[in-house]
Amino acid sequence: MHNIEGRLAMNRAITTEGRFRGDGNALEAILRVMGEVFYLLDEDGTILDVWIKGNASPHGDSNSAGKSVKDVFPAGIAGQILETVSKVAQTNVPQTLAYIQSRDDRCHWYEGHCSPVKTPDGKPKQFAWLLQDVTERRLAEKKQLARMDKSIQYLVKGITHNFNTFLTVISGNVELALMDKSLVASTQESLEEIKAAAKKAAAMSNQMLAYSSKAQAVAELISPCEHIKNMMPHLRADIPEGIALELKPCEIPGKIQMCKKQLLLLLAILVANAHEAIGDEEGTITIKADTFHADRNYLCEADLGNDLKTGKYFRLEVADTGCGIEPDLRDQIFDPFFSTKFIGRGMNLPVVRSIIRNHNGAIHVESEMNKGTSFKILLPLA
Repeated sequence: MHNIEGRLAMNRAITTEGRFRGDGNALEAILRVMGEVFYLLDEDGTILDVWIKGNASPHGDSNSAGKSVKDVFPAGIAGQILETVSKVAQTNVPQTLAYIQSRDDRCHWYEGHCSPVKTPDGKPKQFAWLLQDVTERRLAEKKQLARMDKSIQYLVKGITHNFNTFLTVISGNVELALMDKSLVASTQESLEEIKAAAKKAAAMSNQMLAYSSKAQAVAELISPCEHIKNMMPHLRADIPEGIALELKPCEIPGKIQMCKKQLLLLLAILVANAHEAIGDEEGTITIKADTFHADRNYLCEADLGNDLKTGKYFRLEVADTGCGIEPDLRDQIFDPFFSTKFIGRGMNLPVVRSIIRNHNGAIHVESEMNKGTSFKILLPLA
């Protein structure tokens, strides 16, 4: 600690109403319990004081006082910190920022807690930033979610097999009934409606099986661009005229190990999802494919990317100009049976995630409200 004023400011920052008045050793003991790193910032993001637990911080060191957060944090994270500090300055209400950053070639999850330092006029000019490494907690949560996901897969697989048995009986009997030439028009029309509904139910059942069963995927060595080009007429079939579906030039020399049917299903779901996001407005859905070198930071930020190796991947992107995904919902869109106001999202995106997981890939989602969403899928090159 550089000065006693800084210590007292930190005392006030981390305690209710500034009531704690312990000495510096007591303060450092509290910090060891509460977090890994403590910064005292001004409203411009200058680090006024710093306390670091051992070598806990991936950004800066004990000599970082006097520097800007832009000098010690990566640009993207520094920007988020400054936005958080600005919000605290405006509202006088503590805020929390969560982010992922690579460290020692591992993905680490951090939580930064920003609180205003109280002043006599009530307008904070200094801000306490307590940084915690919550990696172990997040990994434990991920393991728990993986176990839950496995249980749901077993449940869905059992229900789907029983559902398919009933569906086969319904479809078979409808086909037999339609062979009767003596049917009146109204009866034939009703049977055709049943047949169409059974066909939709069968498609939904196939999606459920794609989610619940890795055995459904029979992977083979394919040229992804060639197959994506061949799929475009099928993908365009259900898109209204007001929405443009564009495929950017796709020329990739490498191949991927992928199930053709699941590649089509994955693209069909993402295009349908983009269509729903655009709604009845005019808009554009863009499909783009290329090769991409994924570093550790990128893989940390991508879903399913934590355990993948850095290197070159086949990247498939489906982007839309739709309504975007609300920030509070982005962590839930791949949860089984989670749904928003858009129909069909209860299992569609979990199916996409399952297909990517079964092919040892990852998915990165970027979204901005009222501007659109981009799903970027990484798959290993063969």
